[in-house]
Amino acid sequence: MKKISKFLAAAVLAFSTLTGFATAKDKIPEHFIWKEPKWKPTVNASGTYEVWWRTQNDKWVKFHCSNDNNIGRQSWCSDHDTRKHYGFEGTVKKISGNTSAGLGFTFSGEFTSEGKFIHGYTLFVNPNGFYNLREDEKGVQRIIQKWTKNPAIKTGLNAENVIKTQYTRAGNIEVYINNTLVNTIENPKFINGTVHFATQIHKNDIPSQTAVENLYKLNKVYSEAKGKKEIAAAIQQEEELKAAVQQEESKDPEWVPADWNPSILPDSTDTEAYWMKDGENTIIFKCNKDSALGTAKCQELYPEKVHGFEVTYSKESGRNNGIIMFHFALDSNLKNGYVISVRPTGEAAVWTFSDPNTYNTIQKWDTIDAYKTGLKKENTLKCMFVNGNWEIYFNDGLFYTIENAEYKEGYFRLANEIIEKEEPAKVPVINNYKFLRFYK
Repeated sequence: MKKISKFLAAAVLAFSTLTGFATAKDKIPEHFIWKEPKWKPTVNASGTYEVWWRTQNDKWVKFHCSNDNNIGRQSWCSDHDTRKHYGFEGTVKKISGNTSAGLGFTFSGEFTSEGKFIHGYTLFVNPNGFYNLREDEKGVQRIIQKWTKNPAIKTGLNAENVIKTQYTRAGNIEVYINNTLVNTIENPKFINGTVHFATQIHKNDIPSQTAVENLYKLNKVYSEAKGKKEIAAAIQQEEELKAAVQQEESKDPEWVPADWNPSILPDSTDTEAYWMKDGENTIIFKCNKDSALGTAKCQELYPEKVHGFEVTYSKESGRNNGIIMFHFALDSNLKNGYVISVRPTGEAAVWTFSDPNTYNTIQKWDTIDAYKTGLKKENTLKCMFVNGNWEIYFNDGLFYTIENAEYKEGYFRLANEIIEKEEPAKVPVINNYKFLRFYK
């Protein structure tokens, strides 16, 4: 829906604005095209018996490490596309090994004829849902984005994540994970270069016991269009993308039944304060630890950006003025959005935040009409973006409208605050949440 149209719109921007932009000074090509790479991986067990890269078929390449001497190191595949590109799309999949270890691509890269790395950007994702982006130049590393959790990343071993980068007319490189824009490298030093498969062996990996194995695939590349046929194809791609954007943008969001099967389970190291799924579309929060005062955020998010949501919830146990929180319209880095705070006594407040720790009141605490007060009482919260505003309803009654909203869509996250007067060790804090619909 809308998130797709934004992705398409970004692609159209790259096509339409780059066309005709070339000058003798910057030497930016006049036309660009997405196409299948001419390069086909042919690597055959490069490296030692215990550490190697190997072609699985004409597209996938496998990395294997079973040698403990490589713990904490990084590795690049020696076989790569030697052509310079202005973007690429590739798929990665971790088969085994520590799920905190990254796998991904180095792009806009340059290596010496002996294979020594000169410069480029490296993006890693891991099966825990985090990504990291950095710039390297002649041995000097600059972190662009430290390890950050992002809901666009598919979690768990054997999950396939699609990584895409694209140089744009604005002079930036946009970075996508699973069609979601997660970062923009502004005024990059290196606008084009080669693409390489890259991996990490985590400091907690024990390859001799559990081999580190990843799969990589280069799907397509974004390159200069040369010759009449390629230029014509590039123009056609632009026209098709524009048509797709117009078609998507003509559609209004609609309510659809909740389709979320959260996978979150209690952390084995913390059995006293945790979030846990309780069947499809349902999550429970439980805390019986006094030291857990403050805000607790659920780490699992609905994996799509939405224009609204409807959820029923109840505070089953704890103090009657304990706070239940809903974060919505969150951006890809979870640093901007809105928060609704609710008390079982029947009051609510609305906040906006510009980073995870800076909150500004939009609507101070106020009484909710027709609210079912007290513990073990189920209420329904509905939020939806309509005509530039966010409308907030409790039990179908309008509570507040965020007019001319700055954040129009985004991710949705559960949270709650355990207040100072609560004593979870004596009376556990237990909240139930069930998702009914999403507006997308």
